[in-house]
Amino acid sequence: MARTPSSFYAEIDRYEIVEEPADPENPLAKGMEVLKARIPLMGQGSHAEYNIRVQNEGKYHIVRRRFAEFVTLHDFLKRQFGPVLMLELPKKTPIRYFNQDKLEDRKNALNVYLKDLCKRKEIVDLVEVQRFFGCQVRPGSVPTGYAPQAQAPQVQQPAPVVVGAAPGKPVVHSDSEDELARWDT
Repeated sequence: MARTPSSFYAEIDRYEIVEEPADPENPLAKGMEVLKARIPLMGQGSHAEYNIRVQNEGKYHIVRRRFAEFVTLHDFLKRQFGPVLMLELPKKTPIRYFNQDKLEDRKNALNVYLKDLCKRKEIVDLVEVQRFFGCQVRPGSVPTGYAPQAQAPQVQQPAPVVVGAAPGKPVVHSDSEDELARWDT
């Protein structure tokens, strides 16, 4: 797909492993850091951050995001769009892998996700999505809490019922009581 200067596009150009420093005063901290680096449920620790190159209205910038932030965004989008979302986020793994092959595979899978997401204007226009990409919220953005599947269906209002009007006769709006006396003629 060709990109135009006014289009929105995002792609991960690289990733980095970020090391969380251990407390040198606590002997147990070193052992805990080893576990935290491998098990996401243990909280902070070493983690991968993805550099996302964002093109928005002809301007470029870089934003860094962890995989957990992608998961948060995807969960939000699932709540907003339900089954019509049709975007596949790579699976979260119970153990963090920092080998090059695994990280490259995840980067490639996230790029497919970003490419599909960027094609959907109704998604890109959401304030939360613009914030994820580090964009200034544009005028015309869809406000927080937008849910297309939750929009009220268009219901035709029934014709007003005029008490005392003859069935099938056109309703003439008048304040004259004389006309009301002749409603059935």
